[in-house]
Formats: sequence, C-alpha cells, structure tokens
Amino acid sequence: MKFSPDGGTVDLGVTGEGEMAVVQIEDGGPGITQADIVRIFEPFFRGGQPSGEGCGLGLSIAKRAIDQASGVIEIENIQARNRRRNSFPRKTGQGANFAIAARCCQVSMSAHGFAPCLGLKR
Repeated sequence: MKFSPDGGTVDLGVTGEGEMAVVQIEDGGPGITQADIVRIFEPFFRGGQPSGEGCGLGLSIAKRAIDQASGVIEIENIQARNRRRNSFPRKTGQGANFAIAARCCQVSMSAHGFAPCLGLKR
C-alpha cells in the first residue's frame, strides 16, 4: 500500500495448490528494482530510495515467520508480458507481486472457544 499511487489498489487473493495455501498480494506501484529485490528480506533494508516511516524490519520478520512454518515467500515485478498464472488483471502492467505459500493445517478451537489467528493492521 505504501508504494501504490493515490487512488490505486492493492489486490489480495488466496488459492489452494495441493496441500499449500497461496496468498498473493499485488500493488500498482512502480515495482522494485532488481538490486532491491535481492536484498529486500535483509533486516533494516529499506530499499535504494527509502521514503516514509519504517525501519526495514517488516519483510524480514515476515520471511522469518514464513520460513519457520516451512513456507515460501517470493517477490517479482509485474510486467504485462510476464504475468503470474494466478495474477490479478491489472490495467497498468506494473507493480509488485508478493506470493506466500504455506502448508494448510487444521485449526482447532482453543480452550477459550476461539481459533488462534493472525491480525494484520495497517
């Protein structure tokens, strides 16, 4: 959301591939330079041209949590001629796609009568 233009959208989708759940997040921002993609999961890395608030820990923490769950996170730039197979339709042909795949699991209710969950806030 941080790098999407004003009035732009961020698309979120969830699909199943065998025993894996795949979450895809796409934005319509300028994309990410190849030099930044190589380093994007490093702690405290904020990109070649950092802007706004933040200390560069979000993606590092997300990757560590996904790795601990034996999952995978991938980032690629969106280009009209080279789109992911389950990608969202996008008019601009630019932006970034974050794909997270993790094994699905059965969640049982806790002793308090609710399932544990992960809350995401912006």
